[in-house]
Amino acid sequence: MDSRVGSSVVVYYHGQEIYHNECRIFDHASVFQAQIQGIDMVLEFVQNTVSWGRVCIFADSLSLLEALAAIKNSNPHVCRLKQKSLIILKTRQVDFQWVEAHVGVTGNERADVYAKQATAHPLVDLKIKNLFPPFKKKFVTNYYTNGKIDGSLQIKADKLLNFFPLVGLEPHIFNSKVMQEGETELTLDDNEVYPDFTLNEVEMCIGKMKRDKAPGEDGFTLGIIEEIFLADAAWFVEVLNLCFKLGKFLKIWKESRIVLIPKANKDLSNFESYRAICLLAIWGKVLDKLMTQILVAFLETNKLLDR
Repeated sequence: MDSRVGSSVVVYYHGQEIYHNECRIFDHASVFQAQIQGIDMVLEFVQNTVSWGRVCIFADSLSLLEALAAIKNSNPHVCRLKQKSLIILKTRQVDFQWVEAHVGVTGNERADVYAKQATAHPLVDLKIKNLFPPFKKKFVTNYYTNGKIDGSLQIKADKLLNFFPLVGLEPHIFNSKVMQEGETELTLDDNEVYPDFTLNEVEMCIGKMKRDKAPGEDGFTLGIIEEIFLADAAWFVEVLNLCFKLGKFLKIWKESRIVLIPKANKDLSNFESYRAICLLAIWGKVLDKLMTQILVAFLETNKLLDR
């Protein structure tokens, strides 16, 4: 709110609000980081409330709950929450439940009110460290000025394009008519405006991706993509939206790295004893999944899917 970020927790006991806490975190924090702080505050409350045997924690961030449930996770803030949860679970029962946001759920709406109040705090209550591994130093140096990514949307996109080698910048002409089976003609409105990808959609898309997948030619693992997203979520989403609107899909995102996996108990001198897998860039997979969601919604709305 007004370029500020707040986080909060609300506690109910038998339907009555008995406690709340709010916190303003650093201004360029992502929604994911704000949710982490909210869960951290409620876990601290649970630790200090020893009389309750069972606690149910509701959160509207499905990606964070899935990250907590995952066996492996590279985000140190998520790992810290998992460790704190495991300590609590030794003495009591704690259930985590997802709740849909902005649908009138009382506790969720109250938490939003307190989070907005927290943005009015004159000073930042908590600074969450952004973690930039050494191998991302070049990325951060190229795009950050005094801790911020400056410039217009086009400049930001140009910087991203320059970061990757072998990027095709030639314009593409797209046919506005798609021929379906049986010579059925579907005319697409060239002026049709598709909704932008939202921060929550991108966050959820990244959160659902498997953590153990190898990177493509760009060498960016899912952990690196997550850290770039956490560094400036708004910029990350803007770049994806610009790629979608301009019809650009980086050439390096299309290039696959082929890895041969030997089959068990096979003669390795025979080429048939290997299974080939193609590794694609994870950043490109994020954009691909988001575009697929729009395409599926379009096909279902116009009843074009073969049932």
